[in-house]
Amino acid sequence: MLVNDSLTGLERMTISAARFYGVESSAGVVASPANGRCSAEAPLPDIASRLGARRGQTFCAYGPGDQQILDVLAEACRARAAQLEEADLVLYWPVSREALQRDLPALVERLQPQSDLWIIVPGPGRLDGAGASLPQGEVLALARQAGLIDNRVAFLSEREFGYRFRRALQNGNGH
Repeated sequence: MLVNDSLTGLERMTISAARFYGVESSAGVVASPANGRCSAEAPLPDIASRLGARRGQTFCAYGPGDQQILDVLAEACRARAAQLEEADLVLYWPVSREALQRDLPALVERLQPQSDLWIIVPGPGRLDGAGASLPQGEVLALARQAGLIDNRVAFLSEREFGYRFRRALQNGNGH
C-alpha cells in the first residue's frame, strides 16, 4: 500500500506483516519452512537481518531492552560494546516521549558517523512493551531535530517496532 509521509511529502510503501505470516496477529510468529505452519513460541529467525546486524559488528543497548533481541544480536554480531561510542549498532528503548526528547541529542553526539541507531518503541496500537506508545510522527520529528536521517522501519518482536537512523552527513563527507 502506498501512503504519503506528511513530514517529507514522499510516498512510502507499507506492507502488512500479515501478508507474510498466516495469522491474525503477525508479530512474533514464524512460518516453519518444513510445513508452512506458524509457531507463536519461536523467535523471529530474521531479527538480526531486520536490524541490519552483520557478523563482526559490535552493538550496544540503551534503555530497558528486549532480552530476546539482545540474545539474537549476541549471536549475530562480534560482541556487545562496553561504550556507545564503540558500537556499530545502537539500540535505544525510550521509556517515554520525554526520555526520547532528553536522551536523543546526547546519543547522537556519541554515535559514530557510520553507526546505526535503532529507536525501538511498542508496536502500533500497543501500550505495553518498552514504554508508552510513541506515534511514528513524533519519533521521526524528534530524530530529525537531533540530526538523524531515517532509513528503515521494521517489526522487531511481537510487541516492538523499530526505526533505524544514521547521522546526517555534514560537509559532504560524514564529518
